[in-house]
Amino acid sequence: MRELPSGWIEAPPIELLEQSIGGVWGKPPGEQEADVTVVRVADFRDDGTINLATAPRRSITSNQLLTRKLCRDDLLLEKSGGGPTKPVGRVVRGKQTSGSVVPTNFVQLLRPSSHVDADYLFWWLWWSHLNGSSAEFQRATTNIRNLRVGDYLNRKAPVPPLSEQRRIVAAIEEQFSRLNAADASLDQARSRLQGLGSAVVTSCLEGDWPLVRWKDAGRSQNGRAFPSKDYSLEGIQLLRPGNLSASGRVEWKADNSRRLPERYAEQHPRFLVGANEVVMNLTAQSLKDEFLGRVCLTGAGERCLLNQRIARLTPNDAEPRFVLYVFKSRRFRDFVKSLNTGSLIQHMFTSQLDEFELPVPPLEEQRRIVAEVEERLSVIDAMRASIARAERRSATLRRSILERAFRGELVPQDPSDEPASVLLARIRAGRELADALPRRRRVSA
Repeated sequence: MRELPSGWIEAPPIELLEQSIGGVWGKPPGEQEADVTVVRVADFRDDGTINLATAPRRSITSNQLLTRKLCRDDLLLEKSGGGPTKPVGRVVRGKQTSGSVVPTNFVQLLRPSSHVDADYLFWWLWWSHLNGSSAEFQRATTNIRNLRVGDYLNRKAPVPPLSEQRRIVAAIEEQFSRLNAADASLDQARSRLQGLGSAVVTSCLEGDWPLVRWKDAGRSQNGRAFPSKDYSLEGIQLLRPGNLSASGRVEWKADNSRRLPERYAEQHPRFLVGANEVVMNLTAQSLKDEFLGRVCLTGAGERCLLNQRIARLTPNDAEPRFVLYVFKSRRFRDFVKSLNTGSLIQHMFTSQLDEFELPVPPLEEQRRIVAEVEERLSVIDAMRASIARAERRSATLRRSILERAFRGELVPQDPSDEPASVLLARIRAGRELADALPRRRRVSA
C-alpha cells in the first residue's frame, strides 16, 4: 500500500459529513405543504452539475423540506441507477441551485462538514466512480444497480490538510477547464462532420431522375411489441432504437442490447431481420439529433427481431445501400421536419413514410452513386476516428490528473499546513457536541 504524504490521513467519508440522508419523491404539486423541485438521477449532468430545467416539481411535507433542502456545498450521490457497463455512484454538486430543491428517493444528499473542502470530497467521489471502485459496493438487479450507501461511505478516503485540499481542487479545475475547452472544440468538429456527411450524400444524389413515392418503390413493415419481462441473458437479440447508430450501422453494446428466448424467433419468423436490410427508427424525444427517422443497414450475418417503433424498409428493385443514403439525405431530413406535430415525443408512421418521394436512377447509376458516396464518406470517417482518438487521450489525461491528485502528487505539500488529523479531531469534537444537544439530526447513511 502506498504511503500517505506528510500531514495526510485516511478516514471514512461518513466522518467528513454533517449529514447524509436519502431523498424523497413526494406527491403531485399542491397536495402537501411545500412545492419543490426534485432532482432525479436523470437530471445529473456528465460534468457534475444539475440540470434543473428537466427536474420536475413535486410537493413534500415541511419537515422533509427542512431536512433535505439542497444547500450550496451539498453533494448528491446516485444510489440507484447505473447499468450493465456503468456502475452506480455518480455525484453532482449543488452549487448552482437556489430555492426549494431536494433530491429524489434514488439519490443520497451529502452535506460536507464546514472543516472539509466540499469540492475536494466531490472530486474524490467522482474519481471513485470513474475508476470503477464504486462497483464493489453495488447490488445488481435486472435493469438497475443499487449502491450500498453505508458501506460506500465507510470505506477509507485520503484526507489531506484543508489548505492542501483547496490547492488540489484549484489544480484539478484549472487543468480540467483546459481539457473542457479542447473537448468542446472536438464536439464542434464532430457536429461539422455530421453536417458535412449529410451534404456529401445530398450532393451525390443530385440529378434529373424520376421521383417515386416510397410506397411505389418499396414496402415498410412495423416491428412488434415484444415483452420486456421476458428479456434474458441468452437468446436472440432484439433490435431497438438505441441500436441504430448515426453512422448508419447497427451497433450492439452491453448497455444497449437486449435478448429474448429463442422461442420468440420461432414463433414470430416474419419479424426476423437478416443481413443487408434497411431499418428505421420511428420515434424520438425531439428532432434536434436527427434520431427520428434515423436509418441503418444491418451487417453481414445479422439476425435479430424487429421491435416496435422500428420499421424494416424493403426496396422493390433499388439497391439497399442506395436507399440507405437517400434516407440519410437532406431531402429526407426536410421531409421528417415537415411532419413535426409539436408534441414532446415525436412519432413517424409508415403511412407517412409511404408518401416520401425519392429519386430512382437506373441500377447502374445507383451503384455508381453508392461508390462515390462511400469514397467521400471514408475521408470523413478517418476524421471522426482522429477526433475519437483525441477524446480518448483527453479521458486518459483526466484519469491521470485525478489519480495523481489523490496520491498527493498533483500539488506540493506545505509543512506549515495544519495536519489532517487535527482537522478530523475538530470534526469529531463538533459531532460529539452536536450529539449532546436535543433534536439535532445525526449523520446516517
